[in-house]
Amino acid sequence: MSGSKKTGLHAKTQTRVFDEFAKKEVDQATLFEGYRDVDGMKVFERMTIKRDGEAFLEETITSRRYLEKGDEKLFSDPRK
Repeated sequence: MSGSKKTGLHAKTQTRVFDEFAKKEVDQATLFEGYRDVDGMKVFERMTIKRDGEAFLEETITSRRYLEKGDEKLFSDPRK
């Protein structure tokens, strides 16, 4: 994970993943761009995923909705 030296915001994630189409492990880079303020938080608007340097997914976030409060059961220990 790396951040922009200029802004300090998350800019890129680099990892190895299993490509289900190629049936092999590949290098995956995820780029986060177009940050703006939403409800007092900096959030990205564009995300691009590249696998072995080739475009795999490009996504533009057009809207976001945050929960006021999450369901407490989601954060409980399932063993209890």
